[in-house]
Amino acid sequence: MKYLVQRPHPDELLSSVWIRTRRRAGVGIGLVTKTITGRKFAPSFLSYVHVRDLAMALNVAPVDLLWRHSVFPYATAFVEHSVFEASLASALSTGHAAIGCAATVQSVTEYVRFLQYCPSCAREDQANWGESYWHREHHLPGVWICTRHWRQLRRTTIPVCQLRPWPDLLPSEVTASQLLRSKIDPFVKEVAQRSCRLLARTEISSVPCDRTWYRDQLLTKGLRSNNHQVSAKSLADWACASLGSRVTHVGLLPQDEDFHWLSLMVRPRCGIPFVPLKHVIFQSLLELADNAGTHRMDFVPPGMPAHPTETDDRRYAVAFQAVIQSHRLRGEKVCVADALTEAGCWHQYRHARTRFPRLCALVTKLRESDTSARQVPVGKIKE
Repeated sequence: MKYLVQRPHPDELLSSVWIRTRRRAGVGIGLVTKTITGRKFAPSFLSYVHVRDLAMALNVAPVDLLWRHSVFPYATAFVEHSVFEASLASALSTGHAAIGCAATVQSVTEYVRFLQYCPSCAREDQANWGESYWHREHHLPGVWICTRHWRQLRRTTIPVCQLRPWPDLLPSEVTASQLLRSKIDPFVKEVAQRSCRLLARTEISSVPCDRTWYRDQLLTKGLRSNNHQVSAKSLADWACASLGSRVTHVGLLPQDEDFHWLSLMVRPRCGIPFVPLKHVIFQSLLELADNAGTHRMDFVPPGMPAHPTETDDRRYAVAFQAVIQSHRLRGEKVCVADALTEAGCWHQYRHARTRFPRLCALVTKLRESDTSARQVPVGKIKE
């Protein structure tokens, strides 16, 4: 039966190869897999188990088959080099040694729950190959357009993890599907193109982006200044404001739509791995961001600064003067503490009054004026 194994088409998933092979053989999928690999099983849609046995039947290098016809390149794009080597060894193994395959592909299956296809691709495949097939590019997290035809993908009702009954359909045979989204904007295109480039890269290795890289990108875009920490709240607010109503349409899990995880991606020595989708979203936002130059991501410690500045003195003096003028127009008297409290600077003035010369001068004027509730009988000061 091994001579009936179908050769993969460009960008075809291995599960699609199993479907076409089973059809050519005319027997059940269990008998097909047992004949080729020695084990009876139904392959999961996005998995790449027993890739070495399938490669032997096709007389191709196992690593080439894995790299060109599975989501492995995308799933391992941003992992550390040591983790990549371990994942590659697991993917090319069988039995207990291949136990890490499911964990690797989970970064895709957790976000892509149903089979998807492009109607234009399906028609072209039928014209070129005589049959349609399932594409890798159509099953990437956060990607709901075809980068070849720039049209929306269609989502079927077939779960990617369904084993019983085993999905034995090709895209041209699907009868129930729905259109994904309706509007294609620059962010959607950027996410799709970046994801497809990760999938199609030729070098068999990962391309990890550490915290330093993201911090440098924020610095280049003028979103933070040098030698400053990044504000977690400002970073999350910036992402939500950039996406607007599209926050719920980028493919993230509901608990991640607040974008609080972005601060962990720029935190030094964090050590937490992130799924490729989060990297792609962050990089797409940075790519489309304007060079603001406002340093709005800088972290500013809460509370009163250790040493009040001249700007603080000027600001408090203006606020205090406005409060006094308001009471004066209403014909009301006010004590110094109440006026400073209303101006929002009582605690600052109380603990460091010598650092606010402008504010001290206004306080002295208030005490000697008729507006003061506790007028001090000192020499009259011209107002």
